[in-house]
Amino acid sequence: MTCSTLIINGQSFLEAQSLEATIASNITYIPQSGQSLAYNLQAKAVDFILNYQWNFPAQLLDMFPNIKDISNNSVIPIEPKEDKLLWNHTTTGVLSLQDAYSFISKSYQHHLWSKFIWNPAIPPSNSTLMWRIIHRKMPTDENLAIRVKQPIDLTSAITTLNISKKGWNPQCALIITAAVMVVFKAIWYCRNQIRFKGKQVSQNAIISSIIASVALTGNSTKLATGSSIYEFTILKAFSVQTNHPKAPQIIEVIWCPPFGQWLKCNTDGSALGSPGLSACAGIYRNNIGDCVGCFASHLGTQNSFFVELMAIILAI
Repeated sequence: MTCSTLIINGQSFLEAQSLEATIASNITYIPQSGQSLAYNLQAKAVDFILNYQWNFPAQLLDMFPNIKDISNNSVIPIEPKEDKLLWNHTTTGVLSLQDAYSFISKSYQHHLWSKFIWNPAIPPSNSTLMWRIIHRKMPTDENLAIRVKQPIDLTSAITTLNISKKGWNPQCALIITAAVMVVFKAIWYCRNQIRFKGKQVSQNAIISSIIASVALTGNSTKLATGSSIYEFTILKAFSVQTNHPKAPQIIEVIWCPPFGQWLKCNTDGSALGSPGLSACAGIYRNNIGDCVGCFASHLGTQNSFFVELMAIILAI
């Protein structure tokens, strides 16, 4: 492990390696000859310990007197201990799950402004608004275009109607189409009122008229909507009741097992169009319901009566 210390007989392996490297760096060259000893140093620090004391050869100490000062800084254990791993990044040396997660997890920048905006004395609505502004979550035109995954093209009536082809559910797609058409009608109506009658229609009246017209269309359709909360918000904005999709119809079939060693064969046939493409099949089960055999056959272009009869014949 690159981030741990191996304790062997009570002595730190990394500390021993560091001591060996320090000693080796100080005796790499012989002062008299200048020859390199880097490739000839085979001894380890433990080889110079005798009776729990450092025991360097006198000749080595005479040539390199600083080795004694270096070795004195390393503590020799009095009694041997079991080998174990120590985690260098903790004070106790124990690697806990929290320490491991903190070590490998990404360090995120702590924002000081978060403590200021989320304060009990500030209304949560103001804090939420500021949080959305900082994280660029406000419903601006750019963000709304990103939500529909494609930019909204309003250059023509045809491209505007393409908004309803963004993958909405049937009822929501109809509501959006109706809303676009009603908005065009409202713009034309306001334009005519100003040009021919000199009247300016209030904004609230136009919005109410648009919502009422879209609600009339939405509540008149039987198209189903989905489970998207975003589409649910759109429907409620136009006062449209949601049409939930119908649950699939489940037909209960009671199958009675045969008696004793008998086998029961259930057959069925189908013809698309009668006459039309047809096929039949059958399955054999024993008295405990286990499948012991089955068959299927393509019969070409036939009617329903022929297909059902052929299924029984093939089963026999």
